[in-house]
Amino acid sequence: MLRTRASFAVMTLVAALAAAAQVQAVPWEKHMTDGNIFQNQGRYLEAEQAFLRALAEAEQPAQVAAASNNLAAIHNYLGRYQEAERFARRAVGIWEKVHAKDHPDLAVALNNLAGACYNQGRNGEAERFFLRALNINIKTLGDGDPETARVRKNLAEVYSATRRYPEAERLYQQVRVARETNAGPQSPQVAEVLNDIATLRHKQGRTAEAAALLERALAIWEKTVGPAHPSWALSAANLGSIHARLGRHSVAGQLFERAIPVLETALGPEHPDLGAILGEYARVLRNLHRKNEAKQAEARSKAIFEKAVNENTVARHTIDVRDVRTAR
Repeated sequence: MLRTRASFAVMTLVAALAAAAQVQAVPWEKHMTDGNIFQNQGRYLEAEQAFLRALAEAEQPAQVAAASNNLAAIHNYLGRYQEAERFARRAVGIWEKVHAKDHPDLAVALNNLAGACYNQGRNGEAERFFLRALNINIKTLGDGDPETARVRKNLAEVYSATRRYPEAERLYQQVRVARETNAGPQSPQVAEVLNDIATLRHKQGRTAEAAALLERALAIWEKTVGPAHPSWALSAANLGSIHARLGRHSVAGQLFERAIPVLETALGPEHPDLGAILGEYARVLRNLHRKNEAKQAEARSKAIFEKAVNENTVARHTIDVRDVRTAR
């Protein structure tokens, strides 16, 4: 199973201050700044606490919306999809009252709401919200804007998850070109879309191409955010999945062993993605005849998924390689 991540948008301090220009609440400003820094570093649990403090300090509707939007993004990253949806709907409701119907702030919140729906397996709703956000961004920011690319990438994930591969391919390539132009070919933004294209290639049975794309993504992550970042870890786990699929269990095990501690720190020990990765790691361990360790990984994976099912936080758009005919 290869994993993609919808790209969630937190409001930067400049945008948030512009939205909340009616009052300058210094504590709110500081907490928003801290949260943005933590989020960019992949320190999502710390970002959550900073944005919660910002929400507590918010005095104006726009400040509440900005903090709620950012909490929606963080909860999406942390696998708390119902909470993400709740915060995103709150932000959307405020922006619809504060702004015109085609304001970029509304598009940011719609993107995060769509991501929460997608992560709960509600692809039809997700597509509608992503399309609405995309149309707003194209109209107000332009077709080549980074925020337009963000939403377009997320819409491509919906198409990939629903096996509309030609549509996903078209959007992913548009995003890749836009990000190479805006941020450079060795940027984290490009690494993110390379990971997603690799996932699409794996679904199409083009495993060698998928592996090459993931190697490129990992090299970029190494140079930019470093191997302690969860984005690096997710790409490493994806590459581990491919090596396991090809019978290269020793290499796969090494990648999983580097990725898992990073994800535990950044996402918490009960994230659904971590549960899936532990399940794959357990199968690798069995092939390496490390049965006791395999049992431990299996038990952790099972416990995470049981909790996720009870809380309705399983990302149901992910599909195990054993459930499809083409390699993934």
